[in-house]
Amino acid sequence: MMKSSPFLNDYFILIACIMVFSGIACGIINTLFTKEQKWPVWKEVFKYTLLGTLGALMTPLFLHIFSSNLLENLHSAPLNILVFNGFCVFFSLFCIKIFEFITGLQLKVVHVDTKNSKKSEKNNDQPDLKTVLADASVSEESYKIMHAMSGVEQTGKSLSSLFEDSDLPVDKVNEAVSILIAEGHIKQKLNDYGRLRLYLSPHASDFIKKIKKEDLSVK
Repeated sequence: MMKSSPFLNDYFILIACIMVFSGIACGIINTLFTKEQKWPVWKEVFKYTLLGTLGALMTPLFLHIFSSNLLENLHSAPLNILVFNGFCVFFSLFCIKIFEFITGLQLKVVHVDTKNSKKSEKNNDQPDLKTVLADASVSEESYKIMHAMSGVEQTGKSLSSLFEDSDLPVDKVNEAVSILIAEGHIKQKLNDYGRLRLYLSPHASDFIKKIKKEDLSVK
């Protein structure tokens, strides 16, 4: 059995003091150099000094794993005290930075999940094109006709060009144009060359512009 001696007790007290004070110093320094200070500050100081002390207390374990005789020669070579103190500082900062890294990853994951959740809620709250057309009592064929005519309110559009731009069968185009004329969404006028042109009414033009602005699509 190892006999207790004043020298041995002082030796262990010296090692314990080096580890504790190294951990406390690293915790305080890390708190002071943190960019975003959190309040109350004493909680941050306590957290980092505790982490730093735990990291420093792991120093003897790592020295033992790597079969280092640094602690055994501490009393015979006083300069080894500084070396041991350096290891304590290193492991204190290592433990603190590992904790900050893991915490930062968790915050990023929470931020991304929150952002995706808000985006999903926004998309769910936004009505789709079918809903808007149903509320306005406008068929999809009529919408395609008005969409093809948007942007040419001044010059108008010929019926033949609607056959090409609306991507609808001829009978569907004729039917939709007839309905839109009857409802007042499309007006017929002769241009300067005596040709029949179709024009969107101001109300129909504003309706199409609103849909384009909100970037609605059929779900």
